[in-house]
Amino acid sequence: MTLDETMRVRVLHRGGNLAVQAGPVKEFVPSDVDRLREAMTPLGGLVEAPADLRFIVVTVPAAAGFPHVESIMNEWAATANAEWWYGNVTHDSGTLLNWW
Repeated sequence: MTLDETMRVRVLHRGGNLAVQAGPVKEFVPSDVDRLREAMTPLGGLVEAPADLRFIVVTVPAAAGFPHVESIMNEWAATANAEWWYGNVTHDSGTLLNWW
């Protein structure tokens, strides 16, 4: 990354990983994290959450494929009562970044 002349961050190179973020509708419990970790491990995904479980972040190789990641996240979110979204797939305007 670098800063441009307006002091905005500009990405020079991406690492090839999707950033997936999840938030609880009510609250997460430890088993929610455990189930997501178990589902993402075969894809090479890393599941992390702070001790208070106020959010969950998943880093997974883009090579795993959007359909596979979305299937896992949708199934998990339905049982964990959660919402999820990608953190690095769209521009602020909502258009796809197409870096994958």
